[in-house]
Amino acid sequence: MFFDFANKLNKQDLPIIIHGISMGSIIVSELINERNIDGVVLDGAIGSVTDLITQTTPLWTKLFSTVTVSPELASLNNIDKIREYQKPLLLLVGENDETTPVKFSQALYDVSSSKVKILTIIPDIDHGRTMKKEEAILAYQEFIKQIP
Repeated sequence: MFFDFANKLNKQDLPIIIHGISMGSIIVSELINERNIDGVVLDGAIGSVTDLITQTTPLWTKLFSTVTVSPELASLNNIDKIREYQKPLLLLVGENDETTPVKFSQALYDVSSSKVKILTIIPDIDHGRTMKKEEAILAYQEFIKQIP
């Protein structure tokens, strides 16, 4: 796995921060309680795969079609993982993100038991583009300063 490879290269014992964007937030959440990670950044995160499907499926298509999510995929849930996660957490989300709206990140923030948790809503930006804005970079820098 790439995480383990990169961790072996960390000869200076620098803090390990992992950053997951959109569906990548699920992958990050699967790692956070299994690996020694110092901080997590979830960018345009989802609560669950089912939430994402519901959010992105146009209402009019529900009249004549259904989307079935496999039980394995449906079981992937950031809410439960973030609830257990105790280390620093930064949530970034675009104010205009219609794919993973602010309510998804807000729900993760609300359930988080991390002592250091930050929710940054980036104005005038949509899905997957938060790191192109100065506000996100500043939030990231402040977050890094809080990593022990």
